[in-house]
Amino acid sequence: MAKVVYFQDPEIFITAPGSYDICVMDMGSNDNVIELGLKMKNIDSSSYYIFISENEADAYKVAKARFHYFTLNPIDQEEFI
Repeated sequence: MAKVVYFQDPEIFITAPGSYDICVMDMGSNDNVIELGLKMKNIDSSSYYIFISENEADAYKVAKARFHYFTLNPIDQEEFI
């Protein structure tokens, strides 16, 4: 069983109480997604972070920031699971 919570506003995401098993972050939604992920990682280091982008060059940014996983849009459902 999974509970899915969607945050459209990054500030609400950062200030929302609780911990998450997985955080899926769309790099097209905000120019500062890596920065947002780093802030969240400082708050909740036990979460697993997945970044999604249409730009292959974003994979470098995700790896440099030492996040867990990067995939390209459109998402391959089998790979994602």
